[in-house]
Amino acid sequence: MLIIMKSSIMEKLESLHKRYEEIESMLSDCEIIADQNRFRELSQEYLKLSDINNCFVQWKKCEEDIKSTQCLLLDNELHEIAKQELELIIIRKQDLEKKNKNFIITL
Repeated sequence: MLIIMKSSIMEKLESLHKRYEEIESMLSDCEIIADQNRFRELSQEYLKLSDINNCFVQWKKCEEDIKSTQCLLLDNELHEIAKQELELIIIRKQDLEKKNKNFIITL
């Protein structure tokens, strides 16, 4: 069974991913580094978002892997290997989707 993430969840994950990258950039800013309170606040937010960001990035990688593996299904010599690999990727993607949804719920 293939789970499809709702667009609202995808939008939230994309938003959190962008925020994570924004904070990552801000943490290297000299002015923010000089402001210990601001630096601490951003570091805590960055840490809070790191697990969900990593899970989302892995999920996006699975999406890419599925597309590239589906192309290999057309090759007669690689069909069986690609089919097995695709099944593993789909299982991994489903697991990551569940984790992403749980992260969103616990925010």
